[in-house]
Amino acid sequence: YDLRMCSADTQQALLRPRLSESELRWCKDAVDPNKGQVVVGKSWGKLSKRSDRDRFEALNCNSASTGGNPSCDDAWGDSHIVKWRRNIVVHKVCPGERGGVRCHANDLNDKYCVFNKAMIDFSRSHKTTSGRDIPMREFEKDYLTIDCDENAAIPGFELNHLYSSRRDQSKTCDVVVPGKTILYSHDNLRNMGHTWSDWLNVWLLLWLENLADKRSEINLVTVDSLRRYNDFDDLVNGFFAVYRGFKSIRRGHDFNGQRVCFEELITQSLPSRGFVWENWLQDLPCSFVGPSSLFQRWNLDLRRRFNVENITRSRHQVLLIVRSDKRNDWGSYRTSRLIRNTDEVVRTLRKLSEGEGRLGIPPFDLVIQDMGKVGDLEAQFRLIANTTVVIGTHGAGIVHSMHLPLGAHFPSGVLEIFPKGEFSPVRGHGNMVRRMGFQYSRLDLSAPNSGHDGCTVPPSELSSALGKLFHDMENSPSCILPSVLENPFL
Repeated sequence: YDLRMCSADTQQALLRPRLSESELRWCKDAVDPNKGQVVVGKSWGKLSKRSDRDRFEALNCNSASTGGNPSCDDAWGDSHIVKWRRNIVVHKVCPGERGGVRCHANDLNDKYCVFNKAMIDFSRSHKTTSGRDIPMREFEKDYLTIDCDENAAIPGFELNHLYSSRRDQSKTCDVVVPGKTILYSHDNLRNMGHTWSDWLNVWLLLWLENLADKRSEINLVTVDSLRRYNDFDDLVNGFFAVYRGFKSIRRGHDFNGQRVCFEELITQSLPSRGFVWENWLQDLPCSFVGPSSLFQRWNLDLRRRFNVENITRSRHQVLLIVRSDKRNDWGSYRTSRLIRNTDEVVRTLRKLSEGEGRLGIPPFDLVIQDMGKVGDLEAQFRLIANTTVVIGTHGAGIVHSMHLPLGAHFPSGVLEIFPKGEFSPVRGHGNMVRRMGFQYSRLDLSAPNSGHDGCTVPPSELSSALGKLFHDMENSPSCILPSVLENPFL
C-alpha cells in the first residue's frame, strides 16, 4: 500500500532534547544522593508523592540521571537501542575459554545477559501454586550456571537467586543445544496486553543482539511459559504463531529434568519492558511528538511475516470490538465494560457508515466482532491488519490495534470507550496507539451510563467522538518513520 512518510519536522522533534533547564534540574535533584535519593530501577528515594513519581516518569528522568537531556528517541527510538547495546556493565570470560557472561543495561537499569557455554539444570525447577492457586514454577540455586573458577557475580541481576558462576564439576551435559538460544519467561498467555508485551520483549532481544534478520538461527526456550496455564502445545499453533521463523520453540518442561548446555544463552531483559503498560496512568508527552521506530518496526515485521503488507480497500473498515459476558479466571464477572445497548450502537454506526450523520465521517464498512471468537492469532491479526479504525470499551482487545495499517493511504485510529469507574484513569492504550503513529480518541461515559452490569453508550456521544477521530485522522494522518524502512532490522 502507499506509505505516508513522517515529515522532517517530526523526525527532528523526536531527536530534540525534551527538558527545559528547570525540568532537567528537577530530574538531577531527584536522583541526587543528597536530595531526592532516587536509585534508578531500585528505589523511589524521597519521592513519596504519586505526583512526583508521575512527573519523574513523564520527564524520563532515568535518562537524565546519566547526565544527558533525553530526547523522545532516547526513550522509545533507535538511540535507545544503540546506547543499550554499547553499555556493557559486566563482561567476564572464564579461564580456559570455558564460558563467560556479558550483560548490558539501559537508562532504566533494565538488564539482559548473554551466557556462553551455560548449563540449565531443569531438575531444579518445580511446579507450585500462587496464593490464588494459579500454577507457577519456582527455581533453586544453580538452576543456571557457567563454569568459572572464580566468582563472576552480576550486580543487580534479577536471576541471581538461581545463578552461579561456579559449576559442580560432577555435573555433565545430558543435552547440548548449539547456536544462540533466548531464555524467556512469559507472563499471562490469556491476556493480550501481557502477551503483546512479552512478544515485544523477545523482539527487543533480537534488536539488541543484532539478530532480527537471523531468527531462523535462533532457538526459543520458554521456561515458565506456563506460569498460569499448561496448554502450551495448543498455543504453539495459536498465540506462538507470532514466533514463526524461529529455529525451534521449546518449553523447559520438554527437557524432562535434564541438564542442558547451551552454546550461547540470552536471558530476557529484567525488569521486562512494559511496552503496553508503561506510563499506564498518565499521558506520555513523547507520544504526542511522533511515533516510536521500535513500535513501527514491530508492526511492519509482523505484517510481512503474515503476508498482509498490501491493502486494496476502496474505503475505511471500522471494527467494533464487543465483549462476551463470561467469568474471568478468578471467578468474578467482567460486565462493567459490556455494552448494554449494542444493537443501538450498531444501528448508529451503520447509519454513519453511509454518511447519514454528516459529521465529516467518510463512508466505511462496518465489522462487529468478539475477538475471542475469531479463532487463532493469525485470523485475529489479519482482521486487524485490514481495518483502519478500531472502536471498543477499554480492555486487552484494544491492544490488537498495534497492527492497524501503518502510514497507509487510509489513516488509522482508535476510539476507546471508558465506563466511569476503576478504569477511568487509564491512559496506557492512548500512549501505545500514538507511539505506533495512529490517532487516538477516548469517550468517557457518565456515571448514569456506567455500572457493574454493563455500560450504555449514547448514540449522540458516539457519533461526535467518531467524528472527532476521523477529523484528527484527516488532519494529522498516520505516518511512518523513514528509518523504519531503511533499516528494518535495526
